[in-house]
Amino acid sequence: SGVLAVIGSTLSGNTADEDGGGIHSYHHSASATATVTNSTFVGNSASSPTGSRPGRGGGIFSHGTLNVTNSTFSDNSAFAGVADPGGDSRGGAVWSNGTLTITNSTLVGNSAGAAGGGISSGAVVPSIATVNNTIVARNDAGNAPDLVGALVGSHNLVGDGSGQTALLDDISGNQVGTAASPI
Repeated sequence: SGVLAVIGSTLSGNTADEDGGGIHSYHHSASATATVTNSTFVGNSASSPTGSRPGRGGGIFSHGTLNVTNSTFSDNSAFAGVADPGGDSRGGAVWSNGTLTITNSTLVGNSAGAAGGGISSGAVVPSIATVNNTIVARNDAGNAPDLVGALVGSHNLVGDGSGQTALLDDISGNQVGTAASPI
């Protein structure tokens, strides 16, 4: 297991073969913990040059616990180089499989080949991301451009919430657009 804390930092222009262009936080028992505060992720990418595996988590790839607060993600990407086997290039900004909490942050202008240009949550085992006071909009992906997975939370602006499998709606002060009418 490991613990990572990134505070007041800029991660820019990094690339990774397959997973985690900016940060790759992983432990086989999912006990890794990463905390990101007051930081910026811009222009990072996760891709597979041969196309044999998907790229995941252009900004952050997390298999464990990830807490993000007061941070910005822009122009990060996750793609497969030649093809996207299984259509699994996800999480242009953040790919999480575990416990994800994002608070007071902005995820705008990120992209993924398959889904979740902004956020991809619960890709392998069921998990729920908690997102509060956050903007997730104007991201791009083949499907579900802004987010994909189970997300809950309040007071968010989500440009296109079509990829969510939990409840982000206007009851909790959320503003959620659709594919036909994005915000």
